Amino acid sequence: MKFRKTKSLILTLLIVCSLVLSVRVWFDEKLWPGGYNFFIMFKNTPVFSKIFNSEPSYSMPKENLSRPQKIVITNKDKRTVFYNSDSSFDSVNEIVKNFFTQTLNSKDNVLNSSTVAEDEWYDVLRNDELLDTRSIYVDYSLAYSPELFAHFIGIQNSWLEGDVAAVKEFIIAPVNSDNVNALFYVKDFSNNSIMKYYISYSDKGALDTAVSRYVKKTDDSNSFAFELNLDNRSGGIGSGVVQKVFLDSMVTVSTSTGDKPVIESENPLKSGGFSPNAMLNVFEYPNVSPRHYTDVDGTEYFVENYSVLKIFPNGVIEYTADKDSMGIEISDDLSLYESLNRAIEFSENVWNAVVPDEPFNVLVTSDLTESRQNDGEYTFYLDYYCYGSPVTVDVDGINHAVEIKVKSGKIISYRHFIRKYFSAGYSVNPIPMIDALDEIYSSFSSSEDEIEIKDLYLSYIDDGSFGDKTPAWSAEIRGSEKLFYIKGE
Repeated sequence: MKFRKTKSLILTLLIVCSLVLSVRVWFDEKLWPGGYNFFIMFKNTPVFSKIFNSEPSYSMPKENLSRPQKIVITNKDKRTVFYNSDSSFDSVNEIVKNFFTQTLNSKDNVLNSSTVAEDEWYDVLRNDELLDTRSIYVDYSLAYSPELFAHFIGIQNSWLEGDVAAVKEFIIAPVNSDNVNALFYVKDFSNNSIMKYYISYSDKGALDTAVSRYVKKTDDSNSFAFELNLDNRSGGIGSGVVQKVFLDSMVTVSTSTGDKPVIESENPLKSGGFSPNAMLNVFEYPNVSPRHYTDVDGTEYFVENYSVLKIFPNGVIEYTADKDSMGIEISDDLSLYESLNRAIEFSENVWNAVVPDEPFNVLVTSDLTESRQNDGEYTFYLDYYCYGSPVTVDVDGINHAVEIKVKSGKIISYRHFIRKYFSAGYSVNPIPMIDALDEIYSSFSSSEDEIEIKDLYLSYIDDGSFGDKTPAWSAEIRGSEKLFYIKGE
C-alpha cells in the first residue's frame, strides 16, 4: 500500500512537470507560424506573469542614489566643497548619512520644529567670520519623495513624510547647547518652504569633526551665487546694471578648475560581436521572426504582435508598445520604489545584451517624486558618467542615455543610446567657471526674458559623432529641456 502511494505521488509530480514544461514551450519558443504567438496576450497578464516569470533580485544602485551630488562645509570664513567624485567625499558623506539615518528614523530626536523664512536658510550658509557660521550643506542631484529618500538611506520610514512633499537640499548646523546638538533645515522641493528642527543627536562629535577637520584652510574659490549677488533674489550685481541672466542661489561658483581627462566614445553595436538575438530575448521577442526588415538607412525593425523594436545604426535601441496593457511587465507593484528598481534592472539587461563584460556606469537623473497624478505612471531618465563627470547626450532629439516610460507595472516605451567611453590618453584644463558665465551672459544679453540657470557644471557632450570629447561647461536653464553648453579649454 505504501509503495502504491509513493508511485502515485511520483506519477502526479511527473504529470505536473510535463504540463508546466509544455506551457513554457508554448510561451517561450513561439512555435506559431509567421512569428505569431497566440499566447502573448495571456503572458502579459499579471496571473500568468507571476507563474512564468522568475522573481529577479534588486539591481538598484542604492549606493549611488543615496550619495549627494555635493556637500559644502563652512566654518566661519573657511569653506570646502566636496563633490561625489572627490577621493575624500566618502568620509564626509559617511558622517552625513549617519546623521540622516539616526535623525530621520525616529521623531524622538526632534525637540522642536518650525517653519522659517528663506533669509534664515541663507544666513546659516553665509561664509562670514562675523556671523560665526558652521554648517554642512547637502545637495542631492535630484528630488525624492520623503518615503523614497528613506529607502535609499537605509530606513523603512521617515517622519519627514508628514512635513514636506519632496526633498533635495538639507543643512546640518552643529550647535553648542545642553540639549540641542544640531539645527536641521529641510527645504521642501515642491514649494521652497523651509522647515527648521532642533535635534538631539548622540554623535555630535562627528559633526564637529566634519566642520573642523575637513575644512582646514581658507578656500576663497567657492562661493554660493547668493553671496556674489548673482541670483535674482539679491537684486542683481549692482545698481544701474540691467541683468538678464541669474543663477540659482545655491549654485557654487568656482574661480579655478583643475585638469580634466579627455575621452573617446565607441558604438558597441558597430564594433563587432553584437548579435540581435540576445537583445530580442530581453524584449521577449522570438529569436527568429520573419517580421524583420532593414530600411535603407540601416535601421533594423522587429515587429511583434503588440510592439515594435528598432535598432538604429547610430547605437539607439527603441521599443514601443502598441497598447499600454501589452507592454513588458516588470512588476505587479505600482509603487515608485519598485518600478524604479525593475526599470533599472531592465536597462542593465539591455546593456549586458550588447556589452556583457563592461560595467553599466549610469546615474538616475530624473526627479523621483510622486503625487496622485502619477497613479503608477512614471518616466525615468538615466545618464552615463565618466571620470566623475556626467555625459550629456544631444543626438537627434535624444537628451538622455536611457529613457524609460512605465505604466501600471509595464514598460510601454524604452529608448537607449548605447555607448562605451574610455580615456583619450591626455587631459585639458577647461576655462574657469567665471569665464563660462561671461560667455553665457553675452549669449543671452539680447533676450527680452530673464534667464535663470538652475545649475552649471562640467560634462562631456556626446552628439553622436566620434573623436575626442573635452569637458564643457553645461548650463541647465529653468524651463528648458535643452542644456546650453560652452566648449573651450
